[in-house]
Amino acid sequence: MTENEPQKYARSKEIYQRIRCMRCTHRIDLEKDQKEAYCPACGLGWVITWVTPDIPMVLRRIMPNVPK
Repeated sequence: MTENEPQKYARSKEIYQRIRCMRCTHRIDLEKDQKEAYCPACGLGWVITWVTPDIPMVLRRIMPNVPK
């Protein structure tokens, strides 16, 4: 094992705590077990599911409430 390998692994774990907005591809930072996230760039909301305890995935878009 080289000296750079643990640092490289730690950096890759940080990437798993983020998702990309499906509309504008901006990175969205997540907290552990977060269920919803809103893009700070375009404002769209996304429902998040966790494939594993460390890997999030966008499940679907949060649809806005439209008054009838």
